[in-house]
Amino acid sequence: MMKLFKGFGGSGESDIKTKVQANVQTRFNALKEKADAGDVHAMCDLGEMYEGGLGIPQNYVKSKELYEQAAAKDSGRGHRLLGVLYILGNGVEKDRAKGIDYYKTAKDLLLKARAAGDITASFDLGRMHHKGEGVDKNVKLARDYYAEAAEKGYVRGQYRLAHLLLDGEDDVQANPRDAHRWVIKASEADFPDAFSLLGWMYEKGIVVPEDSVKALENYERAAMLGNAYSQCKTGICYRDASGVKKNADKAWFWLEMSASQGDVDAATCLGFLYDDASYSKHQDRAVDWLKVAAEKGDKTAQNTMGYILEHGHGKIKPNDNEALKWYQKAAAQDYDWGLNNLALFYKNGKGGLNVDYIKAQGLLEKASRQGNATATYNLGELHYDAALGAFRSAASSGNKDAQAALARFGSAGSKNTGRNSAWDKDGVPFAVKAGRSAALSGAKH
Repeated sequence: MMKLFKGFGGSGESDIKTKVQANVQTRFNALKEKADAGDVHAMCDLGEMYEGGLGIPQNYVKSKELYEQAAAKDSGRGHRLLGVLYILGNGVEKDRAKGIDYYKTAKDLLLKARAAGDITASFDLGRMHHKGEGVDKNVKLARDYYAEAAEKGYVRGQYRLAHLLLDGEDDVQANPRDAHRWVIKASEADFPDAFSLLGWMYEKGIVVPEDSVKALENYERAAMLGNAYSQCKTGICYRDASGVKKNADKAWFWLEMSASQGDVDAATCLGFLYDDASYSKHQDRAVDWLKVAAEKGDKTAQNTMGYILEHGHGKIKPNDNEALKWYQKAAAQDYDWGLNNLALFYKNGKGGLNVDYIKAQGLLEKASRQGNATATYNLGELHYDAALGAFRSAASSGNKDAQAALARFGSAGSKNTGRNSAWDKDGVPFAVKAGRSAALSGAKH
């Protein structure tokens, strides 16, 4: 008998693991016996176990063999599962060497599955045409395939059709009322994404009246079913007292649940709580999550990591060299605050950079064109400092025009420009406040 769980066995094995291993082994043996006897459903079930590594070592080649056997018996599900393997390029390396067109093969298999009555194949065909995977992108045709699956009760088709109709795309016009009708049908099957979309519709007042309480109810139902986006939105509701009383513990719980599933928006939201007194017990974890978001490319998180490293926070000591790296990453994404803060590093020669007013000016101009008033102010400061320096140099050499210009500056000649990263009246940097606002507003569905 094949060993299904590598590393299991021995005196330290728990009762739970033993039972799980026994259950998986029993299911595997039963499916293999039926598949060997020619049962196409067992062939597909066993193939999915191999494809997903469900309690057994993942093996795409064996899953492909089983799907092919089912397809040879004209199983619609077998055709579809084999088609999806070709779309993903899993277990078909030998066919790749033969020069086989994966997507054409996949489409042909899905069409056969659809003809055999497999409604999931209609959905998969819709997705191929929607994304333009190996075929010309055709949103109208994708809508028709989604509708076909939806009408036959396939919940993913209902949800995807609702999502497409909500905003419309290309030659498919928006139809929010139909979108609402289909998302209600999908929610009746407890489909998590459907509750998530309903929450968005209540939050924004699309078709239904704007209602923060019902928005939260739907987000929380989806969150309880594991939807990462809705876990993030639920956390935001508890943080902002939207539809519910503010609850920092629940806010942190749901945001961290979402972030643990890889949701970058949630990680960013957690990160921006690093200096919020309501979350003081999570201060170190907040910075950890901020770094996770920054490493995944969130520009607001990158900029704020730069700020924390520039000025220090808690156990983190100031480190201009490390701060520079994060400002550069944020600026590389044309984030206005990243551009602004990187410009100040060039202006002041921080982080090992040489003072470079030209580079600072270029960065500030880019940020200013995005409407960043602080960058515009800092651009003025840059020109002010450059002009003042030039006047002083010329005046010290006896140039009377420069001396007169300095006189016109008056007391401004001794102006302290050390606060040119722009703090608000409460001493909080505008760059951090704006980044926090953008990150914590919640992503659009």
